[in-house]
Amino acid sequence: MGRFLLKLAAFLVLNLGLQLGILYWMQSRQQRFQNWEMEAVFLTIPDGRRYDFVAMGTSHGKTLSRAGNHQRVEKILGKSFFNLSKGNGTGVLPGRLFFEEFLERGNSAPHLIYFIDAWAMSSPKWNEASFCLSDEPFSLRRLAKLRRAGFTTDSLANWYKSKFSVNGWMRMKPNTDYEGKTDLMTN
Repeated sequence: MGRFLLKLAAFLVLNLGLQLGILYWMQSRQQRFQNWEMEAVFLTIPDGRRYDFVAMGTSHGKTLSRAGNHQRVEKILGKSFFNLSKGNGTGVLPGRLFFEEFLERGNSAPHLIYFIDAWAMSSPKWNEASFCLSDEPFSLRRLAKLRRAGFTTDSLANWYKSKFSVNGWMRMKPNTDYEGKTDLMTN
């Protein structure tokens, strides 16, 4: 029995080491995208930029950057902005983490516009139990931060597992679902 447990432990350590190695390799090859190209947030945050304002919140806020709207909004307002909003039902807890990362990377903005939905304020489904991170890059530093912030084990497991899906992480590319659409309320 002791020999079996030793082999099992060695197998688990080897497996985890291999997975972390793959994640590290993927992270080193990670490319950055423009703010309006992706639903993912962490992949679009630049380093050391100043904006006139930051938009945050749910998909209602993300609409400002979809379908060419990002450039339209900047042109109409004559202001630069960065959109930290995210679709797929993102609450205030994930939003706070996106904003913290934005600041940690040396970015700034004197104004913050928050598109808030009542359900995003207190429901665990959209906050600590949210699966909104599946398209976000993995890092051990971010894992520790998410854990400290109170994300559930299920949410973190989903995030980790999503990095190994066939159609997900390895094929990350700009989102073109909204190209050519000027009214997102119609098909």
